[in-house]
Amino acid sequence: MSEKHDPHIVAAMTGPERPRGAGLSGGAGDVVLLSIPSKPEYVGLSRLAVAGVARVSDLPEEAVADLKLAVTEACTFALQHVQGQRDACLAVGFRVTPHSWVIDVTWPSGNPGGDAALADGGLGLAVMRALVDGVDLESSFDGRSLLRLTKQL
Repeated sequence: MSEKHDPHIVAAMTGPERPRGAGLSGGAGDVVLLSIPSKPEYVGLSRLAVAGVARVSDLPEEAVADLKLAVTEACTFALQHVQGQRDACLAVGFRVTPHSWVIDVTWPSGNPGGDAALADGGLGLAVMRALVDGVDLESSFDGRSLLRLTKQL
């Protein structure tokens, strides 16, 4: 008996066009967007995207390792807050400039609790804070939440 596969489409985009809800509004730099189903088995794609974008930007290996772990923790955090939305997708966006990386992870939710969710984020948020220069969590007007990681180079 063959196993039925999930019909979600995994897509990567580059360039100035940014789909609604993907974060990274405004700003300069190259933008790469990845949309993945909200399932743990797809989180590894975000790590691969970090590695791929890093090859183009000549990022040092230590910084690549830090960003791969940070994006894994960010996606895991988002998965914990999607809570039962079977068909939901995470949008992972990377904005890369010569001086910084900004990684936005967005997901559908009412409100993860804003600053309270950051305070109660557990070990994952502590790891992210240790690896990058900025960790911000916010809810948008359209029912999506955004976790932004900023790494200065």
